[in-house]
Amino acid sequence: MHKKISVGITIAIAALATAIAFSVAYITAMSNFNESLQDLNRQKTMYARISEIDSVVRQEYKGKIDEDALNESICKGYILGLNNESIQFIPKDQVYQYTNINNANINVVTLSDGSAVVIYKNGVKPIITATKSATQAQTQAATKNSSAKKTSSQSKND
Repeated sequence: MHKKISVGITIAIAALATAIAFSVAYITAMSNFNESLQDLNRQKTMYARISEIDSVVRQEYKGKIDEDALNESICKGYILGLNNESIQFIPKDQVYQYTNINNANINVVTLSDGSAVVIYKNGVKPIITATKSATQAQTQAATKNSSAKKTSSQSKND
């Protein structure tokens, strides 16, 4: 009951298995490459638009450009463009509020410049308590804004 398989058939089966494995790997690699290429084209288009706006502003705008504020606003605008409240950009000076959170519904991804993207799973946003200095800064900013509004409204009335 011992059937012998010839060497030729064994080589043919091995070659067929190799060809199938190579074909599957090739199809998978091409699919991944095509997805990467589409992402690259989207990024290229997005960068081209931002670059064009940047060129026009730098040529025509006569004021001083605060590069840090500009970059932070670009990041905030990107997140705002998603129209989804479950994702948020956090500037690097506010990241400390999110560093010690142990919550399975929050994913904090720190970026290379120290800022972060916070993703709230299930759309749940917890209340983050600010430190005393941050609260004082917010109070001072609110006071400045309200006094500036009063001053401008008084000058309009005069």
